[in-house]
Amino acid sequence: MLRYHVVAVLGKRLRGGITKEYASRIDFLISEMETGRLTADLIGFSGGKTGDAQLTEAEAGETYFNGLVKDKLSNIPTTFLDPCAKDTIENVNNILSRVQKTVKYAWRDVALTLASSDYHLERLEIID
Repeated sequence: MLRYHVVAVLGKRLRGGITKEYASRIDFLISEMETGRLTADLIGFSGGKTGDAQLTEAEAGETYFNGLVKDKLSNIPTTFLDPCAKDTIENVNNILSRVQKTVKYAWRDVALTLASSDYHLERLEIID
């Protein structure tokens, strides 16, 4: 029986701010939570600082999420940041490490949902 649901939002390079693609994965996450099709106990935003951005991808994603979710959800999940990841592999590894340290359930009781794009999925094929 699943006892704990973690959603990992993988970052996207910021181009003068959050991109439409990055915003769309967060918008979809919120929409699924609003309708009850998705419940989350913990949401991790991952992605480091790229280019000349002032914020990390993780900070930008969490800020965008928080700006929308407060008016849409009555039960807002806990969030955390992984502001150090520089690529897809680090995104996933850092999130899994954080979950392992934070969540007090056995892995068989934890569901992990990735909020991402086809681009990340192609790159994840090399993760064992």
